[in-house]
Amino acid sequence: MKDIKIYFLGNKLGHSIHKLIPTNLTNKRRNEESSFHSVEGLKRTHFINKADILFFRNRGATTSDKAFKSLSKRVNDSKLIINDIRSFLNYDSKDRSFEIWKKNNLQCPNHISFSLNEMNESIHMEKMINQFLEKYKKILIRTNNETGSNGLYVTQKKEEIPNIISTLKSRVNSLKLHRKDTKIMCVEYIQSKSTNNSNNLYRVHILFDEILSYYVTTSDREEFHNADMTIDDLETFISENKTFQSILPNIKEDLIKAVK
Repeated sequence: MKDIKIYFLGNKLGHSIHKLIPTNLTNKRRNEESSFHSVEGLKRTHFINKADILFFRNRGATTSDKAFKSLSKRVNDSKLIINDIRSFLNYDSKDRSFEIWKKNNLQCPNHISFSLNEMNESIHMEKMINQFLEKYKKILIRTNNETGSNGLYVTQKKEEIPNIISTLKSRVNSLKLHRKDTKIMCVEYIQSKSTNNSNNLYRVHILFDEILSYYVTTSDREEFHNADMTIDDLETFISENKTFQSILPNIKEDLIKAVK
């Protein structure tokens, strides 16, 4: 049987001048490459015209507008496409994601976002955020397209808002040089229902209407990244992943619908 050929694209992979220089996979996970090579019947190709599958695996937070446009030019609908770059802004910009989910009757946090013009009207913006805080009592104020808790603040205090706005405005002005969809957004804080009052982050990997894998990270901090977990979190980590496994069948269809 003929091998299926897959062509990888990333921030510095498979487009522009990078298509001329084969490199390692972008956003590679531990042991992923060796596992890929062990799969029979699936081979990597460095020639896009020979590929059966195009796999876009660019890092969201480092994908500039220029890279996005360059990667988009490599789309070919005659091939099977994984993680289509044309949907990039819909999942990279969380305000866009929430609006799409809302229109499709999927549960998501209440939120507001601010364009560059609205950011420059600081008094109006601050008033709206204060009203949002009064309504939800605890909120996230963040950039709309960063990951790993970068550009993210949790607050319950109105007096903290001016400094957070000032910090994020500077951050947005810098990010917008290369990522024009960058905004500030406020998000209703949703307390995860954990067994021991920990804060949990959930990630589910879905491909073609199938859940491939998932995990829950946990911490006693409100702003954290996976890398912030320590050995002290191990027991809670195991417990929360078991709990999520039990509820996953009940929310599976909504999760799949959310990434369509």
